[in-house]
Amino acid sequence: MDIFNKYQPKREYLIPILEDTQKIYGYLPEDILVFIADFLNIPLNSILNTIKFYSNFRLIPPARYQIKICIGETCQRNGALDILEAISKQLNIGAGETTKSGLISLEAVPCPGSCTDGPVVTINDKIYKKMQVEKLSKVIGELLKESSSEVQKST
Repeated sequence: MDIFNKYQPKREYLIPILEDTQKIYGYLPEDILVFIADFLNIPLNSILNTIKFYSNFRLIPPARYQIKICIGETCQRNGALDILEAISKQLNIGAGETTKSGLISLEAVPCPGSCTDGPVVTINDKIYKKMQVEKLSKVIGELLKESSSEVQKST
């Protein structure tokens, strides 16, 4: 892996190595963590504790669709919590969870800086402004339908 050519086998490089690894894979695969532990001569358990300490690291693959609902003050006043509750029910998951299929994850996030356009929802890199429950429910339905038809085409 090119990452390991970039760093010396020193503990001080753990965080940058984890960041680079996550950029490549989207998360931190266990087999790669074992390799990192060997490379840096650090117990795997210590690496896992470091990963748990930092909220930006993921131990599971990211969902194909990552839905993030702003729960900043302005978005809350404009119905963000109602949206979060309705979508949680629709997907049968809570904030911070991923559907059993691994297709969709749902997160409640701090303000992304679009207060005048709230409630703000992002799905992957696409930003939806002035979101409403019905509109988001429809968008999610389209994502599910699209994914279902992709599965049918591949079989």
